[in-house]
Amino acid sequence: MSTEDRRNKIYSLLEANYPETVTATYLAKQFNVSRQIIVGDISVLKAAGKDIMSTARGYAVVKRPFESFYGYVGVLNCNHNESLLAEELYTIVEFGGTVIDVIVMHDLYGEISCKLDLSSKYDVKRFLISSSCGGSKPLCSLTDGQHIHTIGCKNESTFQAIRKALSEKNIISK
Repeated sequence: MSTEDRRNKIYSLLEANYPETVTATYLAKQFNVSRQIIVGDISVLKAAGKDIMSTARGYAVVKRPFESFYGYVGVLNCNHNESLLAEELYTIVEFGGTVIDVIVMHDLYGEISCKLDLSSKYDVKRFLISSSCGGSKPLCSLTDGQHIHTIGCKNESTFQAIRKALSEKNIISK
């Protein structure tokens, strides 16, 4: 079975079990691969725009209500240090996107997420000022820069333009 086939079957299995979670250990046994391979597959699926939630009990497909508000919702798998945070957020809003949330996968706690709702340069500036004034570190500092953003925008072509711009700035995970 090819890697792509396995990932498609993983997603199909998650959809079939909605709303229940499926553990990485179970998936690893089903596909005769290591648990770490499954974790990587889930990250790739999320980066490809599949709505998958990671919990301490396993993975589940997420039915997000955002599509009714935005024309299109996508997920970006990002990896960068703190120095690129402002550039990342400003790029997204300059292309007409809204940064709905940020998600990190913590080794101990599982998925940690925070609603951001940043849709303008003003929103980003306020966020950056409030986080720097308190001396706070962004969530991605817990995961060596790895994090996921849910992005809302008017259509898929806008989302793809955001993805391309962030990729050119080496902000999107490879």
